[in-house]
Amino acid sequence: MEYKSINIDFVARTKEIVAARDDFFKEYDVTLLLNCMLGLLIIPQQKLYQKSYLTNKPLTSEWGIQSSQILFMTDKKGTEEPKDIKNIIRHLRNSLSHFNFDAHGDGEKIIEIRFKDYDAKTKIQTFDAIIPVENLSVFTKKLSDFYLKIEEK
Repeated sequence: MEYKSINIDFVARTKEIVAARDDFFKEYDVTLLLNCMLGLLIIPQQKLYQKSYLTNKPLTSEWGIQSSQILFMTDKKGTEEPKDIKNIIRHLRNSLSHFNFDAHGDGEKIIEIRFKDYDAKTKIQTFDAIIPVENLSVFTKKLSDFYLKIEEK
C-alpha cells in the first residue's frame, strides 16, 4: 500500500505499530518502540519542528514523561532550558540518533531507558533522563496524535 500523504500516513502507521506492539511483539516490544520513536522524532520533526508548533508547549502528564524523569536539560552553555516539548523532542532525537542511550532492566525485561545528549562541538552533556518504557509508549502515542492534528489543519 502506498502513502497518500507521507506526513499523515507515516505517523498514523507508526501510531498503529506502537498500539499493536503489546499484543504482537512482546519479545521485541522495547526495540520496536524505540524504532517507532526514532521514526517520529526524525521524519515528521524535520518539517513540523521548524514550524514552531511545539514552541513553549509545556510538559504535562498527558505526554507521559514526568518532569522528575528529566535529571537535567541545558543548552550548550550550561544554562538550564525550559522543560517544554520542543526541547525534550530535540534532546530525545539527538540521543537516539547518536546512540546515546542505555536500556535498564530487572533481569527479565527492559523497564526504563536512559537518554543522554551532548553538544556536538563541546561534547558537554546537555541532557540526561531516565524514562520508564510505559511512559515512552504514552509519549510516542501522544506525539503521533499531536502530529496528526497538525496535518489535519
